[in-house]
Amino acid sequence: MTYHSLFDIIADEYSTFRVGSDRLSYNGTLDAVLDETEDAPSIGDRRTRALQLALHPPRIIRAFIDYKIQHPSSEVEALLRDAVQLGLDVYKDDNVALEKLKELRRRTIRSNARKVLQRTLKQPYDPITWNATHHSKSKKTAENLALRTNGENVLFVALAHGGVATGMDTYLRYCNDVDSDGSSFYVARFSTHKLWDLTPRLTPAEITYLQEQANGRRPVIFDEDIASGKTLNEAEQFFTGSVFPFGNVVILTNLDAKAELMSLGFGKNLMNFDSYSLEDKHKSISKLYREQITSKIKLVEDNSHIPNKKLNKFYSFLSKSSGDRELCGVGGKPNGKRLF
Repeated sequence: MTYHSLFDIIADEYSTFRVGSDRLSYNGTLDAVLDETEDAPSIGDRRTRALQLALHPPRIIRAFIDYKIQHPSSEVEALLRDAVQLGLDVYKDDNVALEKLKELRRRTIRSNARKVLQRTLKQPYDPITWNATHHSKSKKTAENLALRTNGENVLFVALAHGGVATGMDTYLRYCNDVDSDGSSFYVARFSTHKLWDLTPRLTPAEITYLQEQANGRRPVIFDEDIASGKTLNEAEQFFTGSVFPFGNVVILTNLDAKAELMSLGFGKNLMNFDSYSLEDKHKSISKLYREQITSKIKLVEDNSHIPNKKLNKFYSFLSKSSGDRELCGVGGKPNGKRLF
């Protein structure tokens, strides 16, 4: 089955990709998310419900990850694996997705983890995470991964929570590009700045599961974006030391905020951050990058009279891959390039 990305649809359907950023924040329950996901196919076609279908499966996974961390058990780990598979099936538009969603709900109700359905499920607004999900970035990351692995089967581990949506999309693009039907996908929460995780939150049983899955597959550790690099560096140390000590692990990200800011002419600002602690450095880089996203979104909105072709050219800052070093400045500043 050819993979048709929901994020391609989102980019096609809306005048600016930022619309999803507004919808990224969420406050509800897992039960409500399951209801809304189940209703989506009956309300409209995949194209009109693309945002909901792209955002809800990672929320389902988020709920089970957090519950597993607070209430570890083999039963919850099995539900999490089912939630991950459900997310992939929804993204692939697999015919079995709706039935798997219903079965996941039934199994959860019958389990000792039934309380997870009514627990508050919160997702914060994060424009950097949303920018990292842009289809052009995931497409390029999947292509780069194919070059680094020569198209072999992979065990793709996305760091939650931010890396799940982008991770699933990048993983499915990779499998489609190299025609891989033997690859595997999993998630591990490692949120050093928002949830203060000291290491990826995996149980001993999950580590064993990943080691089994790595047999015949190249391990890949993915996070949607990096600022100081602290989280991904610590993740690499953990996985190469404790999970895949004999594996040739690939480390991937969709967005390198520091590299993009450097290409925009903010080298002096970044040099000033070098004397900061890693935590403060991360916050400063993220703040500067977030300001650039916000300023460009505002300028696009303030110039809504400009023909779409020119707007799309301006908005390219939000869509270019971190691997593309020819990003444009605003109104000729700071790198002297003008867009209009």
